[in-house]
Amino acid sequence: MGERLKRSFIFIMLFFLGIAWLCVDIKAEDFYVNLLKEGEAFYKEGNYELAIKNFKIAEFGLIEDRENLIELYLFYSLSHFKMGRIEETKKIVDKFKKNLNINDLSYLEVPQSIKDDFQILISTLFKTKGIKKRGSQKIQLNKIYEFESIFRDTLENLKHNKLKEVEKNIKRLKKIDKKDLRIQYLNGYIAFQKKKYDSCISLLIKIYDSIEPEYKDDVFYYLTLSNYYAGNYGQTLAFFQKISKKEVQLQLNGIIKKVIQKRENIINQIAVNTSDKNLLKKAVKEFVGDQFLFSDILKKALNMNRNNCDEIINMVNQSVKISKTYNLEFILNTIDYLEQENRIEQAIEIMKKSKFYKTYNKENLEFYYRLAQIYFKNKNFKKAMSQFLKVDKLKKKYKKTDYYIDKINNI
Repeated sequence: MGERLKRSFIFIMLFFLGIAWLCVDIKAEDFYVNLLKEGEAFYKEGNYELAIKNFKIAEFGLIEDRENLIELYLFYSLSHFKMGRIEETKKIVDKFKKNLNINDLSYLEVPQSIKDDFQILISTLFKTKGIKKRGSQKIQLNKIYEFESIFRDTLENLKHNKLKEVEKNIKRLKKIDKKDLRIQYLNGYIAFQKKKYDSCISLLIKIYDSIEPEYKDDVFYYLTLSNYYAGNYGQTLAFFQKISKKEVQLQLNGIIKKVIQKRENIINQIAVNTSDKNLLKKAVKEFVGDQFLFSDILKKALNMNRNNCDEIINMVNQSVKISKTYNLEFILNTIDYLEQENRIEQAIEIMKKSKFYKTYNKENLEFYYRLAQIYFKNKNFKKAMSQFLKVDKLKKKYKKTDYYIDKINNI
């Protein structure tokens, strides 16, 4: 009986020690969360030094608390930023990647009260990458900060369609840094709002490759819409496909469905009337840069089991004059068809007219190989050998290249 009482006593002691430890742990967590909240209060009062001291201690206790740690790093980085400490700000921002595995800060849910400030911080860090630590760093930093603040204010005016305020701000931004690509973005937006779609396209087409990632989808959005309203349906699809955010794509789904339907209609019309040059010209004009256009037209025409080979040849000859409307698949499918129809001479002519004939790179390896095969089939062994050697130089033992070279050597 005494032994059982002893065990019960030990169990009860351990139970209460566990409860006590849990309470201590809960109180400790509350302590660090309270430090975080106090730091935020100091930040809002503009007392950034005290805020930083609180955040430094709170970070230690919240390192495993993801939700609170995100909030802490947001205010912690902003506190250093408000004091002009760019290097310290960068170190805190790096902790998003290191401790939280967050690489793209644009997807962070930032409290509304600091959203604009944090965007200015991110943009400023992007712009200060090339600034040296000595000399005129502070002057440059102040200029960048001023630019970012005016730019954020301009974006707010854009939301409310205050175009006059936007235009005034653009003048101010130009005085600070006229080379900043976002000025071009703002001008493009204004052109779009004024329904000057060609101007919008010419402004934004120059910057979409180089502008900061944060604004790329917006640029693609306005390029998609502007090309649609300007009747450039091929470019509409091209820029739509460059948009990365699903929510931005969803906003454009209505017009994209219309464009896809237009494309399908004109493909069907040409497939039925392959000799209609006016339809071809219309397709090329509306779908500039659509390299799959004639490939899809050819597939549709051939699927209809049309037997007028001359019409197909005429259509292909018209197509190869416009390099931006066809791809390698189009040429290879044409060659397959003409071989089946035993029109070898025409196949060679089309290949020689195509944009791939004078190139020399691995991307077009199959083109050179097929041309070599056709020369061989046409018993033009000298040209066949020349092409097979070109293939062999680009890639050893490609398909049956060695077989053909040996065969020609033994003729």
